[in-house]
Amino acid sequence: MKRYYFDGFLWKVVWNGLYKRELALKVEFPKGLYFEDNYASGMYLFYASRIMLIEDVLYYYRINLSGISKSGTKRPLDIAFVTEKLIVDLVNKGLNDIIFINKLYGKLAREIFHFIRLGKDNRFKLIKIDKSLFSWLCKNLTFRRHLILRYLVLKYNIKIG
Repeated sequence: MKRYYFDGFLWKVVWNGLYKRELALKVEFPKGLYFEDNYASGMYLFYASRIMLIEDVLYYYRINLSGISKSGTKRPLDIAFVTEKLIVDLVNKGLNDIIFINKLYGKLAREIFHFIRLGKDNRFKLIKIDKSLFSWLCKNLTFRRHLILRYLVLKYNIKIG
């Protein structure tokens, strides 16, 4: 898991693999949330004892205009919710690699940062952020994103408190 989860997009989508039945039965997709692949693929990698890679293209994408990825409904904060659930569940299952957990915290901070960046869209405008969450974000973002976050707080007049 540590080797693959952050190695590109294709490790965070479940349609990119075939899974043994007993492995698939161990993971329950988060209900009512979009981006649930991020959670499930992380759990599959955690539980897998072996991974086999092939170079053949065996998946062909069909565009479904009524599907989640093309529908008008947007829930951009859901990716932060599934990332947080992944962290909590992995720690509860015994993952204790501090470096990997910190990388997951960095991913969670980035997802919240990207949500805050949507501030120009009034449907997702953040008005106030808890002071401890703001400090946590600053600690877990790269220096560049930390500076941009401070700029966005001023630009969108987000209250900290």
